[in-house]
Amino acid sequence: MKVVTTFIEPGYNVGVSRKNAYINLEITFFEIDKPDNILATFTVLKSPGKMIFGTDFDTGSRIAEAYAKAAKEFGQMLIKKKAF
Repeated sequence: MKVVTTFIEPGYNVGVSRKNAYINLEITFFEIDKPDNILATFTVLKSPGKMIFGTDFDTGSRIAEAYAKAAKEFGQMLIKKKAF
């Protein structure tokens, strides 16, 4: 599996105003022995990243939460579709 980030919106939190972070990802599954043989490609769009209670003043924590949210939802989709 190869994950490529195609877009990052870091968002902001200045106390009185805030905007969530967002990321777009391209996830590609391929054979280990034959990396040119692509089995499936998925696109994740606008995965949001924010912390509870608005304590996400650090850009890194917002972006990290966007990756965590994308991974959680992508994993749930794979399980639901029985893609494994």
